[in-house]
Amino acid sequence: MQTIAIHRPGQSTSRAGGLLESWPRLALLVVIGLLPHAAQAVEVYTFESLGVNTFIDGQDHWKDQPGQGDAVVALDESGHGTNVVRHFKTVIFDQSAFITRTNDAGFNFVSFCGTETNAVIQFEANGEHVAMFALGYDRNGDGLLLSTDGEIGPAFGVYDRNFRIQEANLGTNYDDGFNQGGGDGNSGNDWYRLQLRLDFTAGNGEGIGSLYFKNLTDGDTTFHTVSGVINRPLGLSRMHPDARPAKWNAMWLHLLSNGNSVPSADNLVPNLNGIRITEIVRTGTDVVLQWRGGVGPYQVQRRASLDTGNWENVGDATTLMTATVAIIGDTGFFRIVQP
Repeated sequence: MQTIAIHRPGQSTSRAGGLLESWPRLALLVVIGLLPHAAQAVEVYTFESLGVNTFIDGQDHWKDQPGQGDAVVALDESGHGTNVVRHFKTVIFDQSAFITRTNDAGFNFVSFCGTETNAVIQFEANGEHVAMFALGYDRNGDGLLLSTDGEIGPAFGVYDRNFRIQEANLGTNYDDGFNQGGGDGNSGNDWYRLQLRLDFTAGNGEGIGSLYFKNLTDGDTTFHTVSGVINRPLGLSRMHPDARPAKWNAMWLHLLSNGNSVPSADNLVPNLNGIRITEIVRTGTDVVLQWRGGVGPYQVQRRASLDTGNWENVGDATTLMTATVAIIGDTGFFRIVQP
């Protein structure tokens, strides 16, 4: 569980992540439940608003690592059909492009608490050489995630026609070939939806992760396991102590071409299960809750005390991101879960 805010009687509170309005004698605790669920409507970063056939550096808070390769925004013509970010292939010599976007008002992903046992990070990529995705914490505010600063979390994606998990801060790699799943087989030309499913608490705090994929080109409707990349160490201790998951505030991509292979990435989902309360307002004898993120349907639950009693559903599950709840008694504890 992730505790977002506590409201004490007689105290008025207003802050990002949960807006609380006070009322006499009523204490309110908003808790968020993080439970696994299949993907539906989630917070996704796309490249649709960015300039096509233009370097991504400087667009919408993206920044590339100096001295490395470049990435461009392009309209994908392989069947994906949307704007993607793509490695900029040079004629003479190719260098990896490492690009970072730190959170801002335009897009900021729901933070982790660092104790999740079922966090999920997701993105889409084609299999053309290298397309890797990670989160991390920009410790010094330079707009970059750098391994020299211990800022890059565990990465995952495709690497030379393999599925890969890489330990934090560009550590040990764990690979398995494309000979996974069913359908027409997997190739470098195919588009994949990739999930890294993490347990931050496992492995004595090092974290454990498993890789799953859908072949979108083949029309997969369910995720396949990558048999050789299950329950692999995440190496969280490789990160700087001040850059652990609870502080992650940036997205990072590693893109590299090989010969005629030009990799692309799209639809970044930094926190598939994360939910954030955005507003709590009292209206007469009711409380109106609003939230963002996560995966519907959602279930509001309530209990009178955290020391005794059980969580009880309030109303039916909803696909909306708002609910009106009646105030009962002097103290109320609410949470939102994904059943």
